[in-house]
Amino acid sequence: MSGEAGKGSSDSDVKEQFFRRFKQQETTLQEKMARLKQSVLQPAERANLTEQCLASISRLSNEAKDASAYLPAYDQRTCSTAVRSLHENLQEIRNASAPKRKFAFKKTIAQKNAANSGNGPPEDASVRSQGATGDKIKTASSNEPDHRSSDPPKNQDSLDAGPVSGTAGAITIASLSSTHHRFDFASSEPGSSTSISNIHHSAVDLSDSLSRPFATLAINSVTESLLICGRTSGAAHITGVENSTLIVWSRQVRLHECKNCLVYLRCGSRPIIEDCKGILFTPFPPVYDTTESPWPSSLNMWDQVDDFKWLRAEHSPNWSTLQPGYEGKIGIGSGSWEYIKSFGSAGCSLSELDDLLRAAKVV
Repeated sequence: MSGEAGKGSSDSDVKEQFFRRFKQQETTLQEKMARLKQSVLQPAERANLTEQCLASISRLSNEAKDASAYLPAYDQRTCSTAVRSLHENLQEIRNASAPKRKFAFKKTIAQKNAANSGNGPPEDASVRSQGATGDKIKTASSNEPDHRSSDPPKNQDSLDAGPVSGTAGAITIASLSSTHHRFDFASSEPGSSTSISNIHHSAVDLSDSLSRPFATLAINSVTESLLICGRTSGAAHITGVENSTLIVWSRQVRLHECKNCLVYLRCGSRPIIEDCKGILFTPFPPVYDTTESPWPSSLNMWDQVDDFKWLRAEHSPNWSTLQPGYEGKIGIGSGSWEYIKSFGSAGCSLSELDDLLRAAKVV
């Protein structure tokens, strides 16, 4: 009897210690989030504090998972609710403090002059002739925005390039459909923030950033595409990506509302997913690796994923891993990497783009 009593007392002590530690961390997180509401914070300080909160929520979620072995179902639900509430509060604070983005389309000087003179606009330098057929394919320009007419293209077999722009400290790639675009980072500032959005059936190659990493990466609304994201020294936030292949090297990675994606990843912290399904993680491909790595290889946590919407002890069904050497028909074959890496956008036809997307397991 004394042995059973001692065992019950020990279990009670473990639970009490867990709840005391859980409550302390929850209180600390709430204090940090209260600081985030202060408008006097500098952008860098706000970003650093936000990442601390994200990491703390992830750690708290993991501790709750580990404690499920000895916590009753009611207590597990209580912890899960608390973690979810912390995450939702943090998201509300981030949304409230995010600057309102303004979108505007401006005519280039050449277009204004052409309109004033009554003549048509000059032929874009990015338009290249494709043999004697006279068919023309437009490729996205990395130096100036591509201001396009709203009229549909006459040649349905040509690549449709959307606006791509680079400004001081920021790179924006948006509204690409059936396009291959390789960004030249020689004209960009080191440490730029990069945004990729509204991409469909396209390939975007940012591999030049392996030697010139950008500060942050934001990806939104991408379908049926290949994104070679290069290297990010800070955080990569990936939202609304479906049926696509991503090659990402970043200190922190977070996926939100993504479905059916193959992710080649090198990450310096535990990747986070939320509201995701069918995510397959595999290590960053050696063909894009570099000796200028800022993190030891031991810190590559590509397979240590936290699912914020799966707080049970069992493995989340929303993601899985593909170990090196077991790609088979799922991952990119060993013979396809050099083809993908050396693929050029100049003069690329729609059929060639389709071949590239097939090699990258997109279509």
